Amino acid sequence: DRAIPAGANAAAFKGQAITLAEITVSHPFAENRQVQVLADGAVIFRYDLLPGSPASPRLATWEDHWLLNIDGMLIMDGRCENERLGYAAIRGWMLLGGKPFYFFHKDGQERISYDGVLYEVVYDQILCCGEPGFETGRNDRMAWFYAAREGSLYYLEFSSAAR
Repeated sequence: DRAIPAGANAAAFKGQAITLAEITVSHPFAENRQVQVLADGAVIFRYDLLPGSPASPRLATWEDHWLLNIDGMLIMDGRCENERLGYAAIRGWMLLGGKPFYFFHKDGQERISYDGVLYEVVYDQILCCGEPGFETGRNDRMAWFYAAREGSLYYLEFSSAAR
């Protein structure tokens, strides 16, 4: 096994250095890959990547929590938020204005959550999070992304100040 630290995802958490490492089992092209979350160098969480997954993990901290967003799953402090919230997928988790913002998939529809509020606007697909040509952009107060609904593609901006 070979640990590859993803230094760009390092974050501070409760005085510990939280980092992300991707482990490739047996050889670099193996299907059995695993992502690990480390606290001060010790493994605190492991996640087996889905076969063929592009593996674009995002590690973040918020208040007293660490979060890992990968393969449409949101893991908070080692627990799957998808199961708790009843969402098939959670993608693009980020902080806007210091509050959580993300896209979620439920009942065949894509929606937006910001600061615990579920917005009524529904899309067929929100294009983000590693989809070629449709990267999500953001700054401290705003996120921009593309979404499709009824055959049309929309460029959208969400501002934390607009709420």
